[in-house]
Amino acid sequence: MVCCSLRHRGDELLGLRGGLDGYLARGKTFGVPLLYPWANRLGAWDYEVAGRRVVLDSDAGLVRADEHGLPIHGALVRGLDWEVTATGSDDGGAWVQAELDWAPARPPFALFPFAHRLALRAALAGDELRIETTVESTGDDEVPVSFGFHPYLAPPGAPRPAWEVELPALVHLALDDRGLPTGARDERPAERFALGDRTYDDLYALRGDGARFAVSDGCGAWRSSSRAGGGAPRSSRRRART
Repeated sequence: MVCCSLRHRGDELLGLRGGLDGYLARGKTFGVPLLYPWANRLGAWDYEVAGRRVVLDSDAGLVRADEHGLPIHGALVRGLDWEVTATGSDDGGAWVQAELDWAPARPPFALFPFAHRLALRAALAGDELRIETTVESTGDDEVPVSFGFHPYLAPPGAPRPAWEVELPALVHLALDDRGLPTGARDERPAERFALGDRTYDDLYALRGDGARFAVSDGCGAWRSSSRAGGGAPRSSRRRART
């Protein structure tokens, strides 16, 4: 359940990097991958959430480490056993839906010991791809929500320095040399700019729900935009959608 290609009028819009083989074998992200059950990196090989302390086994092969030796991007995809539950198409587009049973009997449960079911639906209609996730508890405990997606957009019509980026008003959260938040923050206004030689591996907080960012080739030939929900990680006994 990874978006491994997205074409518009024959042009590939995604950065494919190491491709599907690298994603499956080494957890090297590409395309539009789901990072589950947490996005980005943890500060150590243990954590506390919702009243539980979890100790991760770095030798179990369930999660990979980043360049600083910290666990990153949640469970390796080869350990996730998806079941396709629906596919279909009509005049408006096509869709696929799959579910992942996060149950105690399955190895990734040790990374995140909260019983639940994750549903992922991808629907393509016209020139819009919509991805919807639903998390539903299957036990008595609330389920913390801290996952995300990592889209690699690569506009085909121009070299990278010419790409045009649009960002909403954001709060920039400073990171230390390991990529972990320091607590410092500063407000950033909405902006639109040519990417040039800028690079980002930054953390931002949104000022509100439904914020939109966009990237284009700068020539008016291709543009992609995405909405993101704001707010802090939350818990839910029922359903949480993002």
